[in-house]
Amino acid sequence: MNKKGRGKLPVGEDCRFKRSENTKERLSDTLKKLIRHMDYNAIGVSRIARESGMSRNSFYYHFASKEELVDYILERDLRKGTEKAYGNLIGWDSLVILCRTLYADHYFYKAISASSDSRKIQAIISPLITKATGSIFHIPEKSSCSTLAVDSVMTAIIRWMEADNPRKPYDFLYNLRNEYLALAEGFMMQPGSPVL
Repeated sequence: MNKKGRGKLPVGEDCRFKRSENTKERLSDTLKKLIRHMDYNAIGVSRIARESGMSRNSFYYHFASKEELVDYILERDLRKGTEKAYGNLIGWDSLVILCRTLYADHYFYKAISASSDSRKIQAIISPLITKATGSIFHIPEKSSCSTLAVDSVMTAIIRWMEADNPRKPYDFLYNLRNEYLALAEGFMMQPGSPVL
């Protein structure tokens, strides 16, 4: 029993893993807090470590660079978080989950999107958007139409995410949906448009 009588203390590998995960969480939380008040490019490893209450050596024990810490956050929060939440959701429902995740840490994703690491976000959300748009527009995944739909939804989400004061996820997606419907309707009503 430990001093508070709560059972055995973790030992060995489990204890080291738990401490390592706690340290990574603390570093992640610190970077996210710093981004709310500082430019991403101005934040260095020394600042992250100091604000976390640890040394640079402790930081480098867990991550080789600030960019590796960002990769860890993106993998943990964005990829695993959205994939876990998606479950059997398709179409607009899956986009709502994605946008809620981005909105919850808006400052972080906005900063990363504006940095040289922006492609990392796109690489993670592109398959999620591809799956959603295929279901929304009923088009084959590898077609030209699919590429157009994925690119347009990706661009809309990134621009929304980069806004200083983005609309709430549901409002943003409701407006996006209506814009797509208006676009499709306008296309079908144009003289000389192909009959589909």
